[in-house]
Amino acid sequence: MAETIEAGGSEVTLDGMVFRSFGVNAELEIAQKNSMSSRTIEPVQDPLLDLILQQNITLHSTIVISTVSVDKMNVASQSRGENDSPCMEVEIPVKSSDNGQVLFIQDENGCVKWVFPDRSDDHHLKVRRTSTTTRYTIDWNLQKATDTRTRGLFGSIGKRILRVLIFPLFNPLIEKLISAGIEFWEEKKRPYGIRMVTPENYRNLVNGVIGEPQWNFLSGGRALLLIHGTLNRINTNIQDMDPGLFRRLYDIYGGRVFAFEHYTLSHDPIQNTEWLLSHIPTELQLDIDIIAKSRGGLIARSLAEKNDLVKTKHNISIGKVVFVATPNAGTVLADQEYLSEFIDTYTNLLRYIPGKAVDIIETVIEIAKYIAVTGMKSFPGLQAMNPRGEFLQKLNCPPKSQSRYFAISSNFEPTDKKFSSWVKDNLTDAIFKTENDCVVPTAGVYSENNCPSFPIRQTFVYPPDMGINHETYFTNSTTTEKIISWLEN
Repeated sequence: MAETIEAGGSEVTLDGMVFRSFGVNAELEIAQKNSMSSRTIEPVQDPLLDLILQQNITLHSTIVISTVSVDKMNVASQSRGENDSPCMEVEIPVKSSDNGQVLFIQDENGCVKWVFPDRSDDHHLKVRRTSTTTRYTIDWNLQKATDTRTRGLFGSIGKRILRVLIFPLFNPLIEKLISAGIEFWEEKKRPYGIRMVTPENYRNLVNGVIGEPQWNFLSGGRALLLIHGTLNRINTNIQDMDPGLFRRLYDIYGGRVFAFEHYTLSHDPIQNTEWLLSHIPTELQLDIDIIAKSRGGLIARSLAEKNDLVKTKHNISIGKVVFVATPNAGTVLADQEYLSEFIDTYTNLLRYIPGKAVDIIETVIEIAKYIAVTGMKSFPGLQAMNPRGEFLQKLNCPPKSQSRYFAISSNFEPTDKKFSSWVKDNLTDAIFKTENDCVVPTAGVYSENNCPSFPIRQTFVYPPDMGINHETYFTNSTTTEKIISWLEN
C-alpha cells in the first residue's frame, strides 16, 4: 500500500526506513516481486541490475516513488539538498557491521544515479562503526518522463525507483590503507602486462609479459603499441574494431603489434610509464607508433615528450601518436568533486556498450564501494586527468615532442530522447558547459593546452548526428580507417 509524503519535512516509515521530504510531494511504496497484492511490481527484466548483482552485491529493498509535485514554497525554507534544491532524506538501518550499503536511483526516464551516505569526512570511519542507521540525501531535480506509455531498459517509466544495495566490507578499511586496497584490487583484476596482439586474439583477455623473443621481434622494424583507457583493458577498448581493418593495421607493421595493460585507478600515468620502461630491455632499439585511447594518451605523451616527468636511458623513438578521446586538457569528471558524476556517466553509458558492460561495471562497482564505505573520492589514476591537477600542469609545458600527433574526438548527442535529456541536464549544461563525448571535452583532445605540441592539426571530430560517445569510437569503422590513413605512410 502506498504511503503519502508531503513537502515541508513530513516523515514516512517503510520497512524500517525513514523518509523525510523537503520540497517534494510524493507517494512511496515497497515494490514486491511477483506479488499480486501490490500495485507496483519490481521490473522483471533489468539487465543493468542483473550485472550489478553479479558483483557480490545484494538487493536489500526496492522503493517506488511517484512524484506528485514539487512545493516551491517549501523548497525555499526547508530544502536541504544541493544548491537549495528539493530533496528527500532517507535513514536506513545498518543491518550488520560486516556490510556496507549504497543507494541506486533510477529516474523517470530510466537513467540512474549512485547515492552515497551523508558523512563528516573527518570522522566517518568512527561514526560508521557505531551508528545504527545510515542517512542519505536524494536531490530532486524533477525529470519529465519522455514516454509514459512504455517500459525502459531499466524498468518502469514515470516513476523513480530507489534500490538499497548491500555488500560485504573489505578488510582492512581504514583511510591510510584505502589506496593500497584499490591497488590490491587492480593487481588481482586489472594486472599490469605487455602482450602481443594479433587478429586472432585482439578481442580476448590475455595476461602476462612478453619475453626476449618477442622483444627482439618488435625491434626488427616499426612497431605499433596499443594503450587502453580508464576502466578498460586493451581487448575491451578495441574489440569493436572491424576484423578486416584490424588485419590491415596488423599487416602495416608486419605483425609487430603489442599492448600495454596497466592500472588506471591507483597509479598515475608516470607510474604506468615507469613500469612499462622497467620491462623493456635497455639494449633494444625500438621504433614505435602508438594508438592511445582516453587516459592511455597521457602515458603515450609521457613516452613521447622528453620532459622531466620520466627519466629513461632507453633507445625508444616514438614516431606517430594517435589520440582517441584523450583528455589532453583534462576532464572535469576526474575532479574528486565530480567523481559521483563520473561513475554515474559510465553506468548510464552501459546501455550503449553491451560488449564491455561486464568489464566496466566491475570497476564502477569497486569505486562505488570505496566511496560508500570511506567517503574518499581521490584516486591517483583518475586525478591525473583533473584539469586543475598537478600532473596535467606539469605535462602541458615545454618541450615540444618530436613525434607527429593525430587526434580523434566526438561531439556526442544521444539519439535516445530519454538519455539526451540526462546528458544535457547533468553533463553538457551542469558540468562541462561545452561540447563533449560524455567523458572528455571535444576540443580538449586536440586544442591548445600550453604544451607546444598542441594544437594538433590533423584531427577528426565526429559530429553530433553520428552518436559516438566515449566508449563507442571503434564501433564506427571511420575511426580505424582514419587511423590507418595516418599510420600507413
